[in-house]
Amino acid sequence: LLSRSRPIVALIVTILAAAQPAFAPKKSDYFVDESKLPFTALPGATAYYEAALSLKPEETVFYRNLGNALAAQGEVGQARALYEKSLTLDPVQQEVSLALGTLLEREGRLAEARAHYEQLLQQCPTLADAHYNLGTVHLAEKRHDLAEACYREVVRLNPKHVGAWNNLGNTQVDLGLLDE
Repeated sequence: LLSRSRPIVALIVTILAAAQPAFAPKKSDYFVDESKLPFTALPGATAYYEAALSLKPEETVFYRNLGNALAAQGEVGQARALYEKSLTLDPVQQEVSLALGTLLEREGRLAEARAHYEQLLQQCPTLADAHYNLGTVHLAEKRHDLAEACYREVVRLNPKHVGAWNNLGNTQVDLGLLDE
């Protein structure tokens, strides 16, 4: 999974480990002058997250951030594996659980996404975004009554959730229940 950028990660770690104290920012500095760094070509975000993971593999936030970056690049399978690894380290991460469910939806694995959200809601029954995402799965499966129930729960939990209000309207349109 991390092999794609392993040479870059190794280079970053080596350079940072060998950096002279002159390159380290003082406690009063907020920014590092990149022109004083011992390299000029900075890699993308994924290489930085991979470097962080190589230094502290038990830190779940690095798996999440790398997963988010890979998902944004369309590397859904790799992102899913990172989210799953993060959840094995700490199973109660709502943001990662929501991201994993969303990836399952993107892959067209609606039954798995539905089961994932249902399991998440057993742990966190007041998590409005999990109800919303479950409603979205139901809507994609043309299960309008279940989608509507999910969206109603979302607006009960968070009356300002505009996506839920909008999708309540969408379910009514799909059912042919238009205002007279």
